[in-house]
Amino acid sequence: MADFDHDAFAEAFEARLSAIGYTADRAVQKWPDTDKAMISRARNGKPLSSGNMLLLCQMAGLDPFAFLMVKHKRRVTRKTILKQMVTVPVTRETESSTSRGAPEASPPAAPAGRGMSRDARSGLRPSAERNQP
Repeated sequence: MADFDHDAFAEAFEARLSAIGYTADRAVQKWPDTDKAMISRARNGKPLSSGNMLLLCQMAGLDPFAFLMVKHKRRVTRKTILKQMVTVPVTRETESSTSRGAPEASPPAAPAGRGMSRDARSGLRPSAERNQP
């Protein structure tokens, strides 16, 4: 992103007017495309349209790019946002029924075909158990 440094322009414009001996009235007389309000806004660091700012730079002999401020802003995309997200599933350490002396409940059985390995669904034992006598 870029912006225009109005305060630096005001200082440089005021210094240039002083160097060439112009007051606001004399500048308006010498530079017919300007008016007193435009000169006043430039001298006080108020925003000007880009056309008027370029016109004043040309008339005063200033480089408009000297007042350009380039701000490097980090680009935000969905990918960069997703890289920052931390959503690690954790178990909660809350008081459970086991701490009060109640028996532990076994987890519910998973339906057939879900959460089970292929060997468990087919009724086969893992290879390490099959080789033992």
